[in-house]
Amino acid sequence: MRSVAGVGLVGTRWVGVTRARAATAALLVLLCTACTSGHETPRRPGNIGATSATAKPSPSAEADRYQILRRPWAIAPPTAGERCPVTRNREQPDPRLAPLWGTGPARPAGLAPGGVLDYRDAGNWRDNTWGGAKILWAVDPTVTGLVLIRGKRLDGPDELAFEDPAIPELRIDADKYQGLSGGWKDYPSFTRLRAPGCYVYQIDTAQGTSTIVFTARGPRV
Repeated sequence: MRSVAGVGLVGTRWVGVTRARAATAALLVLLCTACTSGHETPRRPGNIGATSATAKPSPSAEADRYQILRRPWAIAPPTAGERCPVTRNREQPDPRLAPLWGTGPARPAGLAPGGVLDYRDAGNWRDNTWGGAKILWAVDPTVTGLVLIRGKRLDGPDELAFEDPAIPELRIDADKYQGLSGGWKDYPSFTRLRAPGCYVYQIDTAQGTSTIVFTARGPRV
């Protein structure tokens, strides 16, 4: 009887220990599983939407978008004794804007009668290495894509620039810029000059090239 009782007692204890160990092992497995599932490698923001529309291109990439529009100059310098071939066409395609010069997809407003640009000296500009004047550009609402506006003097070596501080060309993305008037997309700007003379604006778009020739009148800077 004792031996049987002893065996029964030992067997009961062994079963209890075995069950306790099994429960502990199961608990450890659950804890390890929870730790593994909760330890995800975090994603870096830079890996999400790396090519999204909100990502800003580098300056070099931005410049390259306009490279295809940097066509040769369409207007040759006047010959000796030839007068400046000033653009005469002046229309008002949008009644909410001043009359615009030229016939192309982007046109300037702000020239005086006769196609004259009166500019002031360098005293009131942040970039005082140039004189300049305010010129409003307007882009035809049917134009899509990029618009590149450049300028130069035709009867001399002097340069033409834009904005303040001065930059060598004016870049407009017609798909992104909606303008202020609701019709032609108006784009306030500055034309920067250092000397009077005969000048040309050249406007290049995917649709073609147009020019506006004008006379600049003001001090030499």
